[in-house]
Amino acid sequence: MIETWLALFIRQIIFYMLPVMVSLTMVSMLESRLTGQPISHPFHAIAWKNTWWPMLAGMVFHRAVIIALPQPFVYSFFTASIRCAGHCLCLLAGFFLYSWVLQHQAPTGLPPLHQWWAKVFMYFNLCMAVLHLLPMPGMVVGEWLYKHGYFPALFYAFMRYYQHWFWLLIGALPLLDMVAGKYIIYPTYGWLATLA
Repeated sequence: MIETWLALFIRQIIFYMLPVMVSLTMVSMLESRLTGQPISHPFHAIAWKNTWWPMLAGMVFHRAVIIALPQPFVYSFFTASIRCAGHCLCLLAGFFLYSWVLQHQAPTGLPPLHQWWAKVFMYFNLCMAVLHLLPMPGMVVGEWLYKHGYFPALFYAFMRYYQHWFWLLIGALPLLDMVAGKYIIYPTYGWLATLA
């Protein structure tokens, strides 16, 4: 039992690590360029506990929808929409990369890791685009309430200082698999994989 779990966990780490780091770095670079915020160091995108905690929690509990958040520069609807658009662009790049990889299969005897990485790059960015898309109506309402002085200070403080617990629970619980995965991510991913 533990050997099977460990093998699956290590396999997921191998498949996800490179696509996640590339995706989050590209999204952070796009956000930095469009907001004019300088990147403090080259690992800004992945030097944050909310990047790795939800991802590792999803892998530990074998969730199908894996999430890893890039470290934001500013908390706002505008920057969240930039991150969503960045993941959509990475999804499109992943689709074309996966389509190209399918036309150039690995030589016999070599593990087709590049094919898996292209597939995971496409799938991970689909998961992240949907993750950013779902709360956007609430973010619009939240920013309006915050600007008009009615935003609950307790909720704001929680999301600002204790949100890593929230994202850890989201990564560990099957909520994303049952709702976003079942109705949006899996059908879209199946359609893209068939199209490729």
